[in-house]
Amino acid sequence: GGSRRSWLRGADGYCGSGREADAEAVVRLLPLASTIVLFWLIYAQMSSNFLLQGCQMNLYTMGAKLSPATLNVLDSLVIMLLVPLIDRVVAPLLRRFGRPLGTLSKIGLGFGCSACAVLAAGCVERARKTAPLLSAEDNVSSCPGGNQMSDLSIWWQGPQYLLIGLGEVFASITAYELFY
Repeated sequence: GGSRRSWLRGADGYCGSGREADAEAVVRLLPLASTIVLFWLIYAQMSSNFLLQGCQMNLYTMGAKLSPATLNVLDSLVIMLLVPLIDRVVAPLLRRFGRPLGTLSKIGLGFGCSACAVLAAGCVERARKTAPLLSAEDNVSSCPGGNQMSDLSIWWQGPQYLLIGLGEVFASITAYELFY
């Protein structure tokens, strides 16, 4: 039995030192890179469907009317708090107990968190559609078309933003580390 030779190895000597190996490494990463696109499709919901959902919810908090985009801060907070915590506390503990999180495990965990974010958004949408509407004087949403606002507080969207942030911590950051 002969060993399998990469089709890129046929370029040995033509491209210069190490370029064949670099190209081969890129080709090997393409399947994983294509799956990361799925994560970014879910992540894009945060700047589209989550906002549309939020602008049809009760935006009033402590007498002030929030922008639906305000909850994007939760995503950033999760990232700022959890990246150092996972890097300096959780990962070393897992390694100490012989259970380190591998690259694919972290990416899979990130995918799971982002899928849970979409499920949470679906539950919130169902609750929003069945909740009573705000009173007439303050019920016009900030969405295009002026839909009526639900009495359901926008803060019910918190878990979906937190889960997207958690997914970003695991899937996105790990993918960046892998690809660079």
